[in-house]
Amino acid sequence: MAIAVKKVLVRPVKTIKKMFPQKRVIVFFPPNRFSAALKAVADFQLSIGHGLLAKCQFPDKVVKADGYVLQRPLLWR
Repeated sequence: MAIAVKKVLVRPVKTIKKMFPQKRVIVFFPPNRFSAALKAVADFQLSIGHGLLAKCQFPDKVVKADGYVLQRPLLWR
């Protein structure tokens, strides 16, 4: 699953639907973002609210098994 609002995703969605006509493509739009072109090629669309998106975030810091620390940028908080 990808959450994005990019017109460049229209061609890949069309390709998927052509290659796998039995599959359904659902697009998820983040808060305050929308693409009419992407909605037009999808089978279904949903908007994700701020609350749900916040619940899906990783913690500010994630420590990998090797001890390396991944830190979320301040703008993503």
